[in-house]
Amino acid sequence: MRTIRRFETTSGRLLSCALALILYLPEGEARELTATSDLLSLSLEELTNVEVFSASKRNQEYYATAAAIFVISSEDIRRAGARSIPDALRLAPGVEVQNLNANHVAVAIRGQNDLFSRKLLVLMDGRPLYNPTFSGVWWIAQHYPMEDIERIEIVRGPGGAVWGANAVNGVINIITKTAQKTQGAMLSAGAGNEERGFGSLRLGGNSDAASFRIYAMNESRDGGIAARTNNANTTNKGFTAGQETPDRRRFSQTGFRLDSEQWGGGKLSLHGDIYDLKAGGFGEMIAIPGRPMVNYRSSDTYRGHNMVLDYQRELTADLHLRSNLFYDHYRYQVPLLMERRDTWEGELQLDLHRFTGQTLSAGAALRRSSANFTDTSAIRMPDRSTSLYSLFVNDDWQVSDRWRLIGGVKYERNSYSGWETQPSLRTLWQGEGWGIWAAASKAVRIQSDNEMSVAFDVTGGNGGVGRIYGDGNIQPERITTYEAGLRLYPDPHALFELTAFEINYRGNSDVISTKIPGPGPGYAIIPIYLRNVLNGRGRGIEANLKYKPVDRLTLRGSYSYLHQNYWPHPTVSNETLYTAYTVTQQTPRNRYTLGLSLNPTLGSEIDLDLFHHDAFRQGFIHSYNRLDGRIALHPSPEVEISLTGKNLLQATHREEINNYINGSSLVQQSFFMQIKIDR
Repeated sequence: MRTIRRFETTSGRLLSCALALILYLPEGEARELTATSDLLSLSLEELTNVEVFSASKRNQEYYATAAAIFVISSEDIRRAGARSIPDALRLAPGVEVQNLNANHVAVAIRGQNDLFSRKLLVLMDGRPLYNPTFSGVWWIAQHYPMEDIERIEIVRGPGGAVWGANAVNGVINIITKTAQKTQGAMLSAGAGNEERGFGSLRLGGNSDAASFRIYAMNESRDGGIAARTNNANTTNKGFTAGQETPDRRRFSQTGFRLDSEQWGGGKLSLHGDIYDLKAGGFGEMIAIPGRPMVNYRSSDTYRGHNMVLDYQRELTADLHLRSNLFYDHYRYQVPLLMERRDTWEGELQLDLHRFTGQTLSAGAALRRSSANFTDTSAIRMPDRSTSLYSLFVNDDWQVSDRWRLIGGVKYERNSYSGWETQPSLRTLWQGEGWGIWAAASKAVRIQSDNEMSVAFDVTGGNGGVGRIYGDGNIQPERITTYEAGLRLYPDPHALFELTAFEINYRGNSDVISTKIPGPGPGYAIIPIYLRNVLNGRGRGIEANLKYKPVDRLTLRGSYSYLHQNYWPHPTVSNETLYTAYTVTQQTPRNRYTLGLSLNPTLGSEIDLDLFHHDAFRQGFIHSYNRLDGRIALHPSPEVEISLTGKNLLQATHREEINNYINGSSLVQQSFFMQIKIDR
């Protein structure tokens, strides 16, 4: 702790010196520097006309979407000093981001947040990052050079009618820049007390036929600090409070992108990545069947590669063809499980514009996925291959100058529950400077591999073991959502958005145990079965505001309120009542953010973001505030030097609790310096 306090003092002096340098930069010199913030120079009217893709699976103006959509731009990411995709997602209203420890992050929209948030679909350039083994995302392994992310589109609310199963409470689509936008050379490097060292190198070029880029990135991050437990006499997975934990990591990734505007009369994009991650872990598991759980420390590995081919062509003036093919391979080794998975998908989509005042879209896709598991003493799963066939149709009807109706449905056949139907009906009424929309949608979360066929030993003691069984009897979760939204653009300096929603959950899955059996040969097995044991309802509001009183200053804020209630169904017992209570407490009820971006001079920047979270997790996670800040100088148009601080209000705080996969550690205050040269 002395080291932390000493670093806080030193970093505080660095911040003061850098701030003084910015504020006293000679005005004459500043005028000669190029303005560095493209978005701050844009009017909010231009921002509302930015095209987005994720709401309807075709490009349309942001302001014309009938959905709760939010865009995090490349400029937002840069000015927030975000070092990871989850870190950037904190900027979006309604998105919950909580650090379990220095490696693992929980991300969700509209509740039920956990390491594997089972009701959120995440994509990168249309390639799903959703893990069908645990119904979630291994955020630890999802990375990309932050400078080359074009934008992150977040759709709060169901997207099943467009994207299919598991897009229940939201869709996050990470869209990278085209090769045409990343020409020349870019070098970015930095270091700090927690971000021990990071860097990326990108080279881009072009010919008459195509543009390309290649990149390499590497980073090293320190571990965390053990949190206190509720019982002062116990340790947290073998660590006493304040002790350093081994959840450090080393990550490297390389990749390429090729874009052509003249390929067979259309646009072609081909890109791929290869990554390698070594990460420390700690937690507890059954080391020997029939024995109590023991603490462990581990060295985990995650490796993978992917390839995406996208082709688009205007067949006629009103008919657009889009085709997509991707391959994804990953393998990971953690103490609980080792998995290797290969996934292929091909998709074809046609968009017909200006057809009797309508825009029609129809598409079909086929996905094949094969997983091979290596059993451990804790988890046993059989190898499995699955298929997913899907068809969708979407109709956007311009009823009048101000009124639009959007209807769509997705039909999918999966290997577990057969055919599933996910319809949606939306409407939008808009005028000069305002828009009102409403929607009713149905979505489905299909079963994951572990829910169908897992044997998972999770508890021990007194000669007994709790064994979770996925015996194939669990059913899909079905969700109905009603939404209404308002957008106001009263003048070129302000944009306000408000969304209200109600979500009805049917068949939320969890575990239910049976009676403890009598004495067995050496130890007893306590069967715990995965079942659809809960129904629930969530109601809330989400609001966000962006205000630009002068060219050099942008103010922003957001507020999210969520009230959840779950009840046992069809079985009511003390266990299911407790399960309903714990699911209700998985997310804070109130959250808000406040932020500003200021350009004191044309060659300097100041950014501050304050995040507030109410208490949640049955009181284990107390209410906390988090302040992130960044200051930057641009001595020339090609060079940026910045100092970023995270969690500036306190040395440490806790954002999540332990789970079955890994132990939790405290989020620490951190600072890092970064230099970027883009020529």
